[in-house]
Amino acid sequence: MKRHLHPLLLLAAASLALGCKDGRKGAQGREGDPGPTGDDGLVGDPGTDGADAPGTVASIVAMMPSRIAAGETATLTILGEHTAWNETTTVDLGDDVTVNAVNAGSATWISIVATSAAQAAAGPRDVTVSTGDAEVALAAGLQVGAMEAPMTINLVSLDAGAWAAVAIRAAEPVFDQFTTVEICDADDPGEGGACNPAPGFAATAPTVIDSQLVYFVIRLDLFLSNGNVELVVTTRTGRTAFPVPYYETTPPGLTLDEETVGNLPADNSFDAYAVEVAQPGRLVLDLVAGEPDVFDRPHIEIMDLADGVTARWETVGTRISVPISNTGTYYVVVSDDWQDGRVAGGGDYPYTLTASVEDFALYYEGTIEAEAEVDTYDYAPSEDTVLTIETVPGAVEATSIGDTILRILDAADQELASNDDVDLWGGNYYSRIESFSFTGGETYRITVEGFCGGGCATGDYTLLGY
Repeated sequence: MKRHLHPLLLLAAASLALGCKDGRKGAQGREGDPGPTGDDGLVGDPGTDGADAPGTVASIVAMMPSRIAAGETATLTILGEHTAWNETTTVDLGDDVTVNAVNAGSATWISIVATSAAQAAAGPRDVTVSTGDAEVALAAGLQVGAMEAPMTINLVSLDAGAWAAVAIRAAEPVFDQFTTVEICDADDPGEGGACNPAPGFAATAPTVIDSQLVYFVIRLDLFLSNGNVELVVTTRTGRTAFPVPYYETTPPGLTLDEETVGNLPADNSFDAYAVEVAQPGRLVLDLVAGEPDVFDRPHIEIMDLADGVTARWETVGTRISVPISNTGTYYVVVSDDWQDGRVAGGGDYPYTLTASVEDFALYYEGTIEAEAEVDTYDYAPSEDTVLTIETVPGAVEATSIGDTILRILDAADQELASNDDVDLWGGNYYSRIESFSFTGGETYRITVEGFCGGGCATGDYTLLGY
């Protein structure tokens, strides 16, 4: 059915429409609540695959120790990473190195016992470890060294008159309190290989620093000529001999009546000099300590070649005066004799040394040719004088008298003093009257005769007064 609006409603609507045209705009309304969430979108296409993660690689990371000597058997350790070592694992160490035993302590740790042949060439070896088909290697992982000597010594040669510190090292622990050292004459060995002690050498007792190092000090006498010794070390495992040559030396010369400046260094305990005595007389040596004066007991020795390595005269002091009847070369040794005759080392002992030769007050060369012969010498000093009178061998030892009796007589042949032997127990059978006081203007007779005992001594002698 068709409907019709009431005329009044139409009129109202028309009025409202006309009013909106000229009225104010109304305020904006509040924002409405969010609408409901929409449905999920479609799934995108798949991405590309990522790269593969890195895998684990087995390797040898260490060889300890990494050195073995030719001829040596040693226990070595090999460390691995990402390895699977077990009781079937084998090890190869290259040419001339034999693996005697393998112990896989874990999948990454192996202990082996290996022997390097005596003829093994020195140089690097590759280390290869195999377990089934799995094999790992360490290039140049083991170094083969030259064969080690059972013992080594620090000496090459020695010089006469020198001190030397000797160190002997052993490849194995062999030194103990029973270790001994001998210095044997290699030029004149003992019968059956026994040690014939080398003359002119002295040594301290060996000091065992540890089981592989022994130390001692040796001294060579000044007058040794060229030669060879063997230093023989005896341990509980046997004897080892080290041949060592030694060479003669020529000490520097002392110029008479001139000062010579010296110093005993820390590495040597004495200084040696040569002095030429061209005419008979008193050889006088004066030692003056430098600054600072560190000498405890200055020690002066005088030697000649005829006496070998033994001091003919010596004194603990700063002055020595000795009669020299035979001209030639004499040797002077200066040291610090600080403890009961033990010659000690320096450490900077500065000094000056002066040598001079004084004329004898009396000097006669005589010969007793027959038994009961007596030689007489007159002496008449012009002033009071104190002299030591003595007899010494003649110029040639082989023809010297050897045993004398010495007397001092006055003008009436009354004996004033006499002496038979300088040192009976020491074997010096010559004669000496010390510090006799002669009165000026008086005449004295000095007589020399050979000792008679189952026959009288004859031969050459020299009479000295000083």
